[in-house]
Amino acid sequence: MKNFSKEFLYLNTKELIEYFSVFEGYENLKLLTKKETLLENIEENILKNYHNLKKLFIFSDDLSLQKDIEKFLHRLAIGSRKSYSAYKKDISFYRGKTIYKTLFFKNILKKEYSREVDNFRYHKRRKRAYRGYQIEDKMRFTKGFYRFWFMFVYPFKSELENGDYKDCLTNIEENLDYFISLKFEYLSNELLKLKRFDIVEYGTYWDKYIELDLLAKAKDGTLYVGECKWKNHKVNASILNKLKKKSAKVGFDVDYFVLFSKSGFSNELLKLKDNNLLLYTVDDFKDLF
Repeated sequence: MKNFSKEFLYLNTKELIEYFSVFEGYENLKLLTKKETLLENIEENILKNYHNLKKLFIFSDDLSLQKDIEKFLHRLAIGSRKSYSAYKKDISFYRGKTIYKTLFFKNILKKEYSREVDNFRYHKRRKRAYRGYQIEDKMRFTKGFYRFWFMFVYPFKSELENGDYKDCLTNIEENLDYFISLKFEYLSNELLKLKRFDIVEYGTYWDKYIELDLLAKAKDGTLYVGECKWKNHKVNASILNKLKKKSAKVGFDVDYFVLFSKSGFSNELLKLKDNNLLLYTVDDFKDLF
């Protein structure tokens, strides 16, 4: 990230996160002048270059398999990313394994392993609530641009083939913050690792009951739990309370609660005299770039 691109030097930290989320992995990026917006750069670099870029996402000469792969990647881009959720409805298990093998080989996806511990694995009889439940890994796009393509570009390929960008741009504008929020989670984990150098394990966490944007552990066992908000309003104390409730629900003995916010924090939260609360704003992310 520190060598992202010399062309990004004039951007502030918030803009760096936005551009990195979209253009990570995009080759030969040529930004417009300082006056142009992110949307205008997306239109110029991606949408108007659609016919050249689409060649990057041809995965098979088998048209049927190619269509299934595209459909699969679109679902991962917009959905929960759990291993089987993207294909189990209308793509067979065997077909899904073929798709995974193809995309791992081409370095489009990588696996994000579950950190949940199955406390019932060795029980002869599971409780009724756990019957049929399986710990499930998630899939992660190796580059932000790959996910951007299958979330925003792929659904409008018919229009883009004809040079019509209007509906695609509208969809991007309406949903770009949602798209960036996932990359913000990843960057928040990296930032905490940078700020707290003794951390040996970090990443997102999910199980049957909860999902956490960040769960990190230091060498001495210190436990960090965090929430990341890429929103246009300040994070308030209710977010902290919800995070505490989620942690208590699964019995985590948390040493530090960590909040990351695009738009800062409420006065109520800032006035809290809590030595176990860490707050990071967008400006803190400049060290990552």
